[in-house]
Amino acid sequence: MTRKNHNQSGFMLIELLIAGTISSFIVGGLVTAIILIGNVTGQGNDHVRTLQDIQSATHWITKDAQMAGVTDLVEGTGAVSSMDLGWIDDDGGLQTASYRLEGSRLLREQDDSSITIAWYIVEAEFSLSEGLITYRLESGPPGKAGVTKAVTSTVAFRSAG
Repeated sequence: MTRKNHNQSGFMLIELLIAGTISSFIVGGLVTAIILIGNVTGQGNDHVRTLQDIQSATHWITKDAQMAGVTDLVEGTGAVSSMDLGWIDDDGGLQTASYRLEGSRLLREQDDSSITIAWYIVEAEFSLSEGLITYRLESGPPGKAGVTKAVTSTVAFRSAG
């Protein structure tokens, strides 16, 4: 006759299956949380990058436009994708700054040098009306729909006349 020992230690198959199922739910939840945190962080970085682009471009355009006495923009003709500004510096010399979009980079050219003032510009438009330079910039990282930011701003232009 075989005797059963009711004090056996160990797990039954059903206990192992329940423990495995619970562990799978916990691991799945953790993986999902990590992926969501990564996506939110990436999206936040994209928003910051977009705002930095707009801020940098706005700084340079506003600074140059406030000093400018001449421009290639024609009063009341509508928006164009590039702009030249000119002013007389403290030494009496003519300074110029040109803005143009090359791909997704907004370039500022001055004294035979070119710098990128914004990397992810989707659209740049400049116009002149009633002595005011209006510019519209739209920025957004490539392949990131829904993370674009557009700004329209007006700067008082110090005309030569």
